[in-house]
Amino acid sequence: MTIDQIRKTVSEMKPTSPAQLRRYIRALEIKPIGARQRPQRYPDETAGKILKHLGFEEHENGHRKNRIPTINQLRNERAKAQKAHRRAA
Repeated sequence: MTIDQIRKTVSEMKPTSPAQLRRYIRALEIKPIGARQRPQRYPDETAGKILKHLGFEEHENGHRKNRIPTINQLRNERAKAQKAHRRAA
C-alpha cells in the first residue's frame, strides 16, 4: 500500500494528513516493503495497525467499530450507576 492508499483507508475513521500518517508509521515501527522506491510501499495490514493504534478495531465481517465510547454511552452508564447507587442507599 502507498501512503495515499493508507491515508484513504484511515481517513474513513479519522481525518489524517500525510505528515501525521508518517508519524504513526514511524511510531509503530512499520518498515517499507523492499528497497527504496517511489512511491514508498508498505505492508497491506498497515492501515489496520494504525487504526488499532488509534483505538478502532475491525469486526470479523469487515466493518470497523469504534472502541472509544461516545458521550451518550458515557452518560447512559453514569445514569445507570447513579440509579444503582440510589437503590443501594
